[in-house]
Amino acid sequence: MSEDARSVVEEGNVASEGVVADETAQAAIKEGGAVEEKESRPRTPLDVIPEVLWLLTQSPQHKFMFLTELEWYFLPPLRHRQFRVFHKDKAPIAFVSWAYVSDEVEERLKSGATRLKPEDWRSGDNLWLIDLCAPFGGGEVIVREIREKVFKGQKVKTLQPAPDGSGMAVVEW
Repeated sequence: MSEDARSVVEEGNVASEGVVADETAQAAIKEGGAVEEKESRPRTPLDVIPEVLWLLTQSPQHKFMFLTELEWYFLPPLRHRQFRVFHKDKAPIAFVSWAYVSDEVEERLKSGATRLKPEDWRSGDNLWLIDLCAPFGGGEVIVREIREKVFKGQKVKTLQPAPDGSGMAVVEW
């Protein structure tokens, strides 16, 4: 794990579910204190879109996506505030999105069909991590952060490359 990735969590330079911590909130996080919503400035999808687009252009897995794919892949989680943007020195370094899907949509995800319709993102109670875009590394730190702070006590599923290289496997934590 790189020093930059480790400092994301240690320094508290993170945004949460459509909220970015201001300097007062950053200090509270750094000192181990709680951050109250009133200490943060709510962000709209319009605020976050440039950061997400920039991150996508830096990621080998995302940079060749078509613009039309953004409408179904990134706008719904922004609209529903089912995302987190991580920052280091005020610059975005990672984006995570998740969905609460129905049993039917979950079966589609398990089969490898990852394209969600806008209505799928909030269609049920099954929590799925849909995307992690961390082009500068530190994905393991970011996953730990969301497991401990965003999804604490919740069962989360995601698709990852199968250990034997035979495609994708469902991982649950």
